[in-house]
Amino acid sequence: MRSAGYSERTCHSYLADLRSFFHFTNNIDQVSLDDYLMYRSAQGASAVSINRFLSSFRHFLKFLEARGWPVPPMELPGFRVNRPIPRTLAERDVMVILNLPEHDEESIRDKALIWFLLGTGVRISEALSIRIEDVDFDRAATKVRGKGNKERMVYIPKRALKLLQRYMKVFGLEKGPLFVNLQRRPLTDRGARYLLARVSKRYGLSQVVHPHTLRHTFATRLLEEGAGLRDIQELLGHKSLRSTQIYTRVSPALVREAMEAMKKRRPIDEGSL
Repeated sequence: MRSAGYSERTCHSYLADLRSFFHFTNNIDQVSLDDYLMYRSAQGASAVSINRFLSSFRHFLKFLEARGWPVPPMELPGFRVNRPIPRTLAERDVMVILNLPEHDEESIRDKALIWFLLGTGVRISEALSIRIEDVDFDRAATKVRGKGNKERMVYIPKRALKLLQRYMKVFGLEKGPLFVNLQRRPLTDRGARYLLARVSKRYGLSQVVHPHTLRHTFATRLLEEGAGLRDIQELLGHKSLRSTQIYTRVSPALVREAMEAMKKRRPIDEGSL
């Protein structure tokens, strides 16, 4: 590296980064790298520090390739500096949402959508693309189409599923789009956001709830319940664990515990939803 024009200080920093990585693992693959990055995030490493390590790691892989060593294909995108911590619902707001009234068509539909988003963590675009034919009511699961038109299965908490079935009965829905407006036409992204803003104001929530607020709350609660980041990554439909690692800044101590049981799946607590 000195021959490439790097200063002695930079070389020492790169070597320190690599020593730290190989102290954590002896493997060079995507899973080991993601585990190490999760570990660093949980320890409170800044995005700047992690990006410096990734730079060190890229140079190391180039060094191996130049000498004919086999290197597996790996994702090495950097972390966004100063990325905001996801906003989640305050516990009081969660309780308000869990106890929303069901006195007419509109309120039943609103509660069904909000419970569905909070209980599954899907993106609003994914929820609005679901058709009734996609839902497996026996398994309490549904197919969703995420980014890149990639399909995955998500599981619906029992109470949310029962509310969904009541909403469908009240609206007379048997096929077609799962979420509709009062005219039984497909609910739009704009309509869903207006719905959430109206509910937030009407019931005195401490913030205007956005679809991603519910998604972040879902992920954070899973983390608090002991789920591993890989499980959360799968449920959220993140292509890379890098996107999921933002939650280590919400509950870093809990991430260290989750690492001990990374392959263990624990669904969101159905006692509260």
